[in-house]
Amino acid sequence: MQAGGLSVIIVNWNTRDLLRRCLGSLQGTVGNLELEIVVVDNGSTDGSLEMVRSEFPAVKLLPQTRNLGFAKAVNLGVASSGCRLVLLLNSDTIVPAGCLQKTVAMVEGGPDIEVLGCCLEDEHGKVQASCGVFPSVWSMWWQNLFILALKGVGPGPVRFLSRISGVPLMPLRDLMRLWDPAGVRDVDWVSGAFLLTRREVFERVGSLDEAFWLFGEDMDWCWRVRRSGGRVVYFGEARIVHVGGGSTVAEVESDLRHYRASVQLYAKHRGAVQTAVYRSVLSLGAFVRLLGLVLARFIGRGGTGFRSRVAREWGLMTLRRGFPDG
Repeated sequence: MQAGGLSVIIVNWNTRDLLRRCLGSLQGTVGNLELEIVVVDNGSTDGSLEMVRSEFPAVKLLPQTRNLGFAKAVNLGVASSGCRLVLLLNSDTIVPAGCLQKTVAMVEGGPDIEVLGCCLEDEHGKVQASCGVFPSVWSMWWQNLFILALKGVGPGPVRFLSRISGVPLMPLRDLMRLWDPAGVRDVDWVSGAFLLTRREVFERVGSLDEAFWLFGEDMDWCWRVRRSGGRVVYFGEARIVHVGGGSTVAEVESDLRHYRASVQLYAKHRGAVQTAVYRSVLSLGAFVRLLGLVLARFIGRGGTGFRSRVAREWGLMTLRRGFPDG
């Protein structure tokens, strides 16, 4: 194992052009960092392997014959790397100059920080969800109340409700306008699109759970870190571009995948009874919102994106199908 440095683990599956941009941005931000880049390719057929070999020969490439899923690929990448710090980075990201130095300095300057995430923005500068609280019936109930209050009476009462409930205002899509992306704050989890940690944390809490195929594995891993007494921190002064999730269809599908992962996570950490309650509350909340959408449409106030919002709520109502029961 190397004494210092940063191992960047990137999982790729048929994102050649995005991966090229990601790797190019890393080359431009290295500075004085000792950087090891590992790309685990999940059986791509779009020329990703040839591109990395020809354009980025210094990158350590781990080609797989099939799509292993995100968690298993990350575990392979971490096991094959050797630096003291480890960064999980999506292939559809662009890392600006100075970002790695800022985040590495933050972790090294705070020995109690075991996991660090940063601010994610799309290509137009719109802030994306990159951290949050662990799913629970309590937090979900209040977050739904926050959304209703925000739409009905504005942000003031929402902030008051957050204070009295103890449920922080996290960057959910429907509450994003209340989220201040700047600053440093302790959170329950940060996104695996940019997750910086120490190798010793992996050695203590174990690898990513490969039962999570896509989405949820980062939240699950942060849950285990928090349970072990580790600190998970959101660092808003560092920002990267995250291309993923730009279209409305992609947003709906992404929402449903995240909720599916939350059910799987709930089943793992809270047991069958609490999971059944959680699923029921999810379905009830979706039904109420769906009813509101239909009524608004009936009186001519449906707004834009009606079909996608209906698809999202219907998807949540039928979420229990096809999920593990833990």
